[in-house]
Amino acid sequence: MTLLLRTCAVLLLSLSVVNTAEAHKINLFCWYEAETLYGEGYFSGGNPVQNSRVSLEMLESGTIAAETVTTENGTFSFPADPSVPVRVILDAGQGHRATWVNEGRQHTSPPLSSMLAALGGIFLVFALLYLWKRGHAA
Repeated sequence: MTLLLRTCAVLLLSLSVVNTAEAHKINLFCWYEAETLYGEGYFSGGNPVQNSRVSLEMLESGTIAAETVTTENGTFSFPADPSVPVRVILDAGQGHRATWVNEGRQHTSPPLSSMLAALGGIFLVFALLYLWKRGHAA
């Protein structure tokens, strides 16, 4: 019985350590709007990562192109071209660090011909359904 109690105690202790480590994890989200890279960082509990250093690293050369500090809301921004490969590094101190990478691929909207083809396909499906229903109504 003592062995069972010890095993349960060790299991519970190990689970509590995992939850404590997860509580200090940083979440980092970044996105582009035109020629500006925006981002926000927060801890897993939902608190923003305030007044922490953010670096913009050029992937090809490894150099730091810009640095800033997060606001009280955990947000930041850099002027940046979305077609250039970069890494964003958020360092909140005491080993709390998160990264985000943009490989430089531009996300473009589909060409007009693809959209017209999709709309034509939708129209064709509805036309066939109309004709089928009309034939069965008689």
